[in-house]
Amino acid sequence: MTRFSTNEKIQAVMRYKKGSDSLKTIAKSIYLHHSVFSNWIRQYEHHGEEAFKKGCTSYSVQIKLDVLNYMNKFGTSAREKEFESIAHFKQELSKYIDYYNNKRIKAKLKGLSPVQYRTQAKQVA
Repeated sequence: MTRFSTNEKIQAVMRYKKGSDSLKTIAKSIYLHHSVFSNWIRQYEHHGEEAFKKGCTSYSVQIKLDVLNYMNKFGTSAREKEFESIAHFKQELSKYIDYYNNKRIKAKLKGLSPVQYRTQAKQVA
């Protein structure tokens, strides 16, 4: 059983999206580390509510061990991604740079993305 239901995750993300509370405030209120909550927000932005729905796939312990052995032997990680071509790599890199510069949520920026923080700073000034 997971610690948070699908509805609880969606409600927390919606509180953040509404803008009434900061990322850290919401994370603290549900006793969750802000980096985990940040991942929830990213997943929601990318996949919508489907991000929090349970998958039906389950794997045996043996398959899991085989995958871990393969990853250990070949030095791969779960976060690595293969690209079909240089053009595909450049496209994905461009998307990541845009995300990093404009959309990522940062604790130092009071739980806002750089664009949100700049917009808020302009409104205050």
